[in-house]
Amino acid sequence: MGSVAFVFPGQGSQYPGMAKDLYDRDKVARHVFEEASDMIHLDLKKLCFDTDMNELTRTENAQPAILTASYAAYRVFMKEGLKPSFMAGHSLGEITALTCAGAISFKDAIRLVRARGLLMQRVAEKSLGNMVAIRGAGVEAIQQLCEAYSVNGKIAVISNYNSTDQIVISGDKEAVVQVGEAVERQNGKYTALQVSAPFHSPLLQEAVGQFRNELIKYTYRDLQCPVISNRTARPYHGPEQIVPSLSEHLVRPVLWKTTVDYFVDHDVGFVVELGPKNILRNLVTHCTDRIEAFSYDDRNDSFYRFMDEITGKSAAALEAQKELESSLRTHINLLKELSRYHQTGWRTMKETGADLNRVTPVTLCLAGAVCVPNQNPNEQEYQTGVVEPYRKVRKMQAVIEQEERMPREEEIEEAFQMLLSVFKTKKVPICEQQLQMELICERLIPKEEALY
Repeated sequence: MGSVAFVFPGQGSQYPGMAKDLYDRDKVARHVFEEASDMIHLDLKKLCFDTDMNELTRTENAQPAILTASYAAYRVFMKEGLKPSFMAGHSLGEITALTCAGAISFKDAIRLVRARGLLMQRVAEKSLGNMVAIRGAGVEAIQQLCEAYSVNGKIAVISNYNSTDQIVISGDKEAVVQVGEAVERQNGKYTALQVSAPFHSPLLQEAVGQFRNELIKYTYRDLQCPVISNRTARPYHGPEQIVPSLSEHLVRPVLWKTTVDYFVDHDVGFVVELGPKNILRNLVTHCTDRIEAFSYDDRNDSFYRFMDEITGKSAAALEAQKELESSLRTHINLLKELSRYHQTGWRTMKETGADLNRVTPVTLCLAGAVCVPNQNPNEQEYQTGVVEPYRKVRKMQAVIEQEERMPREEEIEEAFQMLLSVFKTKKVPICEQQLQMELICERLIPKEEALY
């Protein structure tokens, strides 16, 4: 089947509203945003969700924003129990990869990329730099054009070897545009990138030493997972390589195509992109047909089908699922026991003419099915696993209300099975399933009377 690699995007992947879905539905993501905001005294929530594209694209903003969104995605995704064999990041994303691999603490990483962004923005503002992506032209032809138009003190260089059909060039805006226009005359295409500096070009040479001075302020640890370097397309051998590699990274090209080749040569069968957009998923797909790539951020991706197919890969995930099933069965037995307790109270209330509009295991299961968010974009699965069983239990509840009685044990069992179906179909995390069942039981446990 092949192993799994996690990849993390760089600048150009940012967009207003990125990671908002994660933030809204998961407290782990919210904690990541809060921690990042506290460390650099910048409201990352506001920056990512409420800022326009121009402000978000500024390098000093984009870098901490993308790191935070990507690290939040990683933390939430790790609940699935899937362990990668490799990690890699594109440009800025390499710092994210090193963070997720345990070599850099998140607190240090967010401060580091904020400083990196400010430094790169200051240096870039001294020159009119630009970056464009080119398709439909070979590497040698692009290299020759860069050399031809690097005249009169202006430069254009290859900065990203992204895939078999995409090369990015960087440098002075005039020279870069001239190369792009020359490519178009040769039936190729070029597209300006959403960045505010000429990354991975000699125009940032001034920033190398300054960034090295920033890098040496932090502590680096052994990597818990191999991270592939953009500069060499080979794994880091140890934390001692981080400072020289990341500082030179500013002016060296990103060898992404060679990184994907390394994945192929080392039996990686799946790549999961963790972070905003799906750019790396698409680049991996364009590099090779031997790796199946997915984007965690793309709700229309077949990512959840992938998770179902590869569940057998993770003993941790299987064990967690086994524990969950045991826990939920304990809860359903408790629900039935509590129902018997409430049955007596129900008869007493009916005899006295009291209000019979009260919670029961069935009504709480119905409420639980509605309140958990959906993470499965497959409409057919949603219809079969959520809509149909929910409607069936809702009709059953209508009969119970009409007959003015508490639900029977078999009816509680049916409501419980409906809730499990909803959890599974909506891809509700294990911890959230357990929490919902605990809340249901808590609502039914008799409260002790207080003495005054």
